[in-house]
Amino acid sequence: MAKVKLYDKDHGTYYFRCPAGHDHYINTIVPNQQNAQWGFNGDVNNPTFTPSINEKAGRFVDVNVKGNEEWLSNPENSYHCHFIITNGKIKFCGDCSHELKNLTIELPEI
Repeated sequence: MAKVKLYDKDHGTYYFRCPAGHDHYINTIVPNQQNAQWGFNGDVNNPTFTPSINEKAGRFVDVNVKGNEEWLSNPENSYHCHFIITNGKIKFCGDCSHELKNLTIELPEI
């Protein structure tokens, strides 16, 4: 069964639910608002995205970033999730702010 789902065909945006509890949207055709874009092997059952995905929110984001004020005011919204997805497995990097850092696990099915 699929581990990632096409969210926006025009932008090549794929969605998945991270085992650490965050929703992630990965653009593969059109860069996102931070001008980031990823390669994708096209396999929704055993996906590989390159390069790594490094998402930050709240206190982990530069305080000068516009629109971050609401996140900064609520510490529960702060997280840093940095990972690599290869052949359907997600490898969390050591700089993650959650308990799955340094682990490699199967990406859950959607």
